[in-house]
Amino acid sequence: MNKISIKKLLELLYLLPLFFLLLVLNDRSASLFRQLYIQVRYGFSVTVIIISLSVFAIFQIRNKYRDILLFTVILFFYTFTLAGVWASGRSEPTMISGLIPIVDGENYYTDALRWLNGGSFSSYSAKRPIFTAFLSTIAKVSGQSIQVMQAVIMVLMAISSYFSCKEITKVINPFGSTLFFILIFLYSRQYIGCFLSETIGLILGLSGFALLIRQRNDLRHWSFNLSIFLIALALNARAGTFFILPLLLFWIYRTQKNEKNRWKIVISSFFCMSMAFLINSLLIQYFGNGQNIPFSNFAYILYGLARGGSGWSQILTDHPELFTLEEFQLTKEIWSLTQQLILQNPQNFISGLLKQYVYLIDISQTTKNIFSFANPETHSISIFIQCSLYLLSLIGLFSLKKRDERISFLLLFSLVGILLSVPFVTVQDTLFMRAYAVTMPFIILLPCLGVDFATKKIILNTHQGESINNGFYAFIVLILLITLFLPLLLHGENRFSSMENLKCKRDESSLVFSVNKNSSIRTFPENYFFLDWAPNFHWSRFYQNIRVYSFSDFVDPLSEFDAPFELRVGINLINDEDVYIVFQGEDFIDDYGFYELCAKNIPYSDSPWMRELAKLYIVNDYQRIGH
Repeated sequence: MNKISIKKLLELLYLLPLFFLLLVLNDRSASLFRQLYIQVRYGFSVTVIIISLSVFAIFQIRNKYRDILLFTVILFFYTFTLAGVWASGRSEPTMISGLIPIVDGENYYTDALRWLNGGSFSSYSAKRPIFTAFLSTIAKVSGQSIQVMQAVIMVLMAISSYFSCKEITKVINPFGSTLFFILIFLYSRQYIGCFLSETIGLILGLSGFALLIRQRNDLRHWSFNLSIFLIALALNARAGTFFILPLLLFWIYRTQKNEKNRWKIVISSFFCMSMAFLINSLLIQYFGNGQNIPFSNFAYILYGLARGGSGWSQILTDHPELFTLEEFQLTKEIWSLTQQLILQNPQNFISGLLKQYVYLIDISQTTKNIFSFANPETHSISIFIQCSLYLLSLIGLFSLKKRDERISFLLLFSLVGILLSVPFVTVQDTLFMRAYAVTMPFIILLPCLGVDFATKKIILNTHQGESINNGFYAFIVLILLITLFLPLLLHGENRFSSMENLKCKRDESSLVFSVNKNSSIRTFPENYFFLDWAPNFHWSRFYQNIRVYSFSDFVDPLSEFDAPFELRVGINLINDEDVYIVFQGEDFIDDYGFYELCAKNIPYSDSPWMRELAKLYIVNDYQRIGH
């Protein structure tokens, strides 16, 4: 009884780091911690040193407190990263000033809102619905608050990283395990705060990877099939290196070659993979509205390859006239053009395929090579780090012949699958290995094995701690519920078909908009004394951050407004249109709920680049109409 009580008490201690998480995310003081937060998110040298010392020290612990300390430290680093995003207010490719989603993130976010308010996913999300379904649940439980949604996703990413790191310590020593977390963290931190499918790809991918490593010696156990399902589902959520799936089947067959029922295991694994694809197809039909083609954006990639590897966006330059078509017809036209190009100039297509391998190994490609996410502040250190990781990868590859056959062949077959996928997973348009999110743990493990092999005389034994416990399975069930089941129950009703109270002028548009808490950027004049921290920024900081985008039709009007003003993103509940809303004046809305708006639209050009960007409206009058 006493042992049970102690165990339950230890499990309760896992809640303690969540309390400190709230303290960190609500911290707005001008302290040294603010610089630490920013450094952990955007820095390299100091961040790597702090992580190395803390995580390595924890891996040396051999008592019952080791796991809770590891969880605490990992959650802290992820929390510091999100706090750094808010403290810096930097704009990133899919996030304005650390808060407001734009481009991909905006489409996913507004589709989640559209679903909760009785609409359907747009063609953008319907062709890859898993992440938006996941985001719909997060939006619901977060009260549609962007900052709370960012925090919830960050916690889920931290937990999946914790379980994968915990499992990897059974395979390699503390030196290698420390490097594993460093690289996983450096890769995943670039998506913290962003509403991108890479987040669910990492969560599912890391979970599947951890289970696969754990069950590599017992392929008959049901959790092995679960690991295969999670990896396949992750690749459906964030398309990437699909050829790893058939190679995993080859690995299963090879490891079971002396077993009588080897085909039974292969078939059950294939069934799990097929179920992931079937679920994705069913979700496309359920959430979408009209004809949607799974992975239709691959047509853009293939066109770029047919043009000699010029990138997925080449079609926008070559044929902007196509982007007046509906998504289904547009995809068919791109496929047709691609086939013509390949038949006319097959050498360009081959060149485009081979270029992808060059990008991955060229250390001068600081945003495209395999370890580009581990990019220090100075060029000389960057070259040194890249070369070191490549060398460690070679050592790790060499060490496979001296390791357990199951782990060696698992990694070899997985890497072959990833390499076969490289030509079709282009990197020049998606920086820092975005498309490799799901299978990044397999890639990262290779240099970690190199470190483990190089330091085997320093530390001979890996820690034999607790195996995966019920907490990990509960976490997986939670993620599957959030992603696949709860969204089916959360389809709301649209209560607004027209405006009832406000009378708008002839040159104004009528909108109904949900004003949500912690979901706006507020800009103030320079003479206001406060510390810039999301959601509040001085106009000069906001101006600096908004000018990083090339969408002049969107950026120029925002740059010309006089502070104070407030920027929000959402949907017009009258017609489900994606909108950016600007409220001018310092009387910011703190009475959250539904509002009728009279607003003037700022028109965009006909450029295909503006096709997926929400329309911009300037509010002239508004009135609250309900919760």
